[in-house]
Amino acid sequence: MATVYRGWDPRFDREVAVKVLSHRLTDEEIRAGIEHVDNYLTAHQDFFCAPLLRFMADGEIKTVTLLARQFHMEAHVVTGLPLAEMAAPFDTVSVCLSKGLGAPVGSLVACRESLLPQLVRARKLYGGGMRQAGIPDGVFNFVTGPGSTLGEALINHPDVAGITFTGSYEVGMNIYYNTRPSRYVRPTILELGGKNPVLVSRHADVEDAALGCVRSAFGLQGQKCSACSRVFIEEPLYEAVTQRMAELTAKLSVGDPTERQTYMGPVINKKSYADYQRFIEDLSAAGKVLVGGKTLTEGALSKGYFCAPTIVADVPLTHPLWKQEMFVPILMVSPVKDLQQGIALANDVQYGLTAGFYGSLSEVDWFFDHIEAGVVYTNRPQGGTTGAWPGFQPFGGWKGSGSSGKNSGGLYYLPLYMHEQIRNMVK
Repeated sequence: MATVYRGWDPRFDREVAVKVLSHRLTDEEIRAGIEHVDNYLTAHQDFFCAPLLRFMADGEIKTVTLLARQFHMEAHVVTGLPLAEMAAPFDTVSVCLSKGLGAPVGSLVACRESLLPQLVRARKLYGGGMRQAGIPDGVFNFVTGPGSTLGEALINHPDVAGITFTGSYEVGMNIYYNTRPSRYVRPTILELGGKNPVLVSRHADVEDAALGCVRSAFGLQGQKCSACSRVFIEEPLYEAVTQRMAELTAKLSVGDPTERQTYMGPVINKKSYADYQRFIEDLSAAGKVLVGGKTLTEGALSKGYFCAPTIVADVPLTHPLWKQEMFVPILMVSPVKDLQQGIALANDVQYGLTAGFYGSLSEVDWFFDHIEAGVVYTNRPQGGTTGAWPGFQPFGGWKGSGSSGKNSGGLYYLPLYMHEQIRNMVK
């Protein structure tokens, strides 16, 4: 990492964008940088994971390093279009090296304003590791600032050939529709949120379904785009599955996530804490809280934003929170009369990121053919909607969850950053 840019003044933010975009990379620099970073990350996994321990339960930590490594490995063939803005899934740190056509840019990590107080130290440590790894000055740039100024300056800069954004549906769609016109159409790759459902058949294994839903709903405090937030259960199995889910949830340990026995840590910040309280108040009035439904303030928990993992039933299907991404540890459940009703409700959202199913093998193909989501899981007790491992399984969404319909890490994602040229020559 060459330079740490800081600035909240709109005029300075725009100067930062212009300065960052002025650096040019050769193919040799790109290859050397990737090799340095990959070797360094492999040797110093604990270094990169440690700053984020307070936000992650055991079992999630290594994802940080693997995600970063995956971006580096993907980046080695990105030679067509630079990235204008990049923030990794799960709000971890990422870097991508690229070489543009007109005004090449290295890697920009654009921290969203709401996350800066928590993650600025982690990102600075990451940048320090990049410098120690031997990355040339100007390749990796640490830039902080709000999207309304810095982010806007980056995506509207005339030398930016394409944009990649990971974040909320609202911000992503604003970028898509309101980016300043350029001389030509620029690729805009959006990886947005999710409202991920699980559908449970009357033929499902109760234990597998309950365990998978709970793990996906409350791992990482429900604060990841693939978290399970809706469960639709066929009526014959509804009572058994919801009862078992409530039992499992009540046993989850909430506390300091640096301790191995802890499953859930605090939510990310004060805003998420307030969101949780507001959603609980709304859902308690509309339905029935089966377990949780409160903030945790006793003893050491009074020093953080700790929330009880919550399952809510009997909420009318017309309630807006069935379709709104909450990003907190709240799971909504409902009975359905048959799978046709369940799949219709599962698809009746603007998102299409991940989804899960529990049932007989004869029903699995039907689910695959009818669900509208980019990553789907069936009969998986390890997680109903989560579990894509960086470097091994592509990840991405449909509809409002992803603009390209191509999954990161898959065969068709990297070509989105490249120009195709068909060459004909007669000798």
